[in-house]
Amino acid sequence: MAAGKFYALMAGIIWGFTPIFAKLALGGASSRLVMVFGTLSGAGLIVVIGLAQGTSGWFGLPLPTLLVYMATGVTGSFFGHMFYIKGIDKIGGARATSIVNASPLLTTFFATLLLGERFTAVIGAGIVLIVGGIYLISAQRADQGPQRYRRLDLLWPLLSAFCYSFNPVLKRLGMTMTPAPILGIFYSHGTSSVLFLISFLIRQGWREARSVAPRYLLFTVLAGFATSLGGYMTYLAVQDQPALIVSSIWRITPLVSLFLSYLMLRGAEEVTLKDLLGTVTIVAGVVILLRLAR
Repeated sequence: MAAGKFYALMAGIIWGFTPIFAKLALGGASSRLVMVFGTLSGAGLIVVIGLAQGTSGWFGLPLPTLLVYMATGVTGSFFGHMFYIKGIDKIGGARATSIVNASPLLTTFFATLLLGERFTAVIGAGIVLIVGGIYLISAQRADQGPQRYRRLDLLWPLLSAFCYSFNPVLKRLGMTMTPAPILGIFYSHGTSSVLFLISFLIRQGWREARSVAPRYLLFTVLAGFATSLGGYMTYLAVQDQPALIVSSIWRITPLVSLFLSYLMLRGAEEVTLKDLLGTVTIVAGVVILLRLAR
């Protein structure tokens, strides 16, 4: 297996733990606190990895490359992650992850609408699978209990998918300009960390942090570690292979999250047959679109 594909596979597996740890953290902390502490702890992990590797030139990136990495941080690590955590809080980790990973549907839509790319029957099949999978997940009427949600709550993971749809291309562009994976993830997560921290300080979030039990803070930190480590793996992947190839591999994340949710979140999150079928059809549709784009 090519190195890039291996890193993409690892990213998909590691990211599968993010919604599980986030959901556990949300049992005793607000979504705002999970976003801030998770992002900051993840950024700290990236710094440790970079120092351990003897990375140099932390502040010597060319300005165009720096702006690309910062744009990745704003679209994905900040807005995408913020909407993702809200989605996990509202509809559950497995469902939110499945919908968020439908982002290639939006990429294909924009390419067809704005760039005039040809719409084919195969593209149509991929879109039908993705939309059908989202419908299977969203059409359920959740019973009363911790997993109950409103249809409007589906807007959060859909907004996250929209933001994340730009990331594979931006990462590949940054790696083409300056191939430095650790710096790419450092500046993208660093940008989002600053934005989250400003929001946290403005809203005086430290008052809430003092009342949160240590175990929920631990889950928050683990969610941040999984997010950042998976993100670092994607930078390594796109450095070695085209983004459209490796991004189809790390889309296994919903399947990993669904399996882990069944094992670790019983009682807090119910996984149904429709969730499983919806997740599988979304992943199948994404793979069709991304493999076609090769």
